[in-house]
Amino acid sequence: MSFLVIFGAAPDPDGKVSDAMRRRVASALRFAQGRPDLCVIPSGGIAWRQKRDGPSEAAMMRDLLEEGGFPEGRILLEEAASDTFESACNVTRLLKVRGYRGTLWVASSAYHLPRCLLLLRILGWRVKAVRPILAQRTTLWRRYYWRLREVPAIMWDGFLALKWRILMKN
Repeated sequence: MSFLVIFGAAPDPDGKVSDAMRRRVASALRFAQGRPDLCVIPSGGIAWRQKRDGPSEAAMMRDLLEEGGFPEGRILLEEAASDTFESACNVTRLLKVRGYRGTLWVASSAYHLPRCLLLLRILGWRVKAVRPILAQRTTLWRRYYWRLREVPAIMWDGFLALKWRILMKN
């Protein structure tokens, strides 16, 4: 068995599935074709900043996976994380308890994927990226905005992941 982690994406303000979430799940579904041993872990709860009720990001992605024909029995939810760092830590706990030590496949948006891969590497995983599906209607300004906002997030989350890994070894 192998595992693919889909990092969550905030839903639209009205609580519906966002385009980013839909693209992340679509890239996972595309990757999963012809891989009967693959288990998918959608990750993401309801972030404190979202101020909404309703299903978790992970549950919304599970529904999209099932609509896309992915078997329910091969989906393992991580619904507690409120951000990328917590997703990486929670997935690590989830898989270590199950005794899994293999490679993790990772699906996310193109701008977000480097941070996800880095965090999981720091936490001790061998990781491989799933090719993201790119947004079609994104302006150049928005593409740079999302990439630039990742710079401090990578530094901060990287620091937290190093600290978490050191503390977990003691």
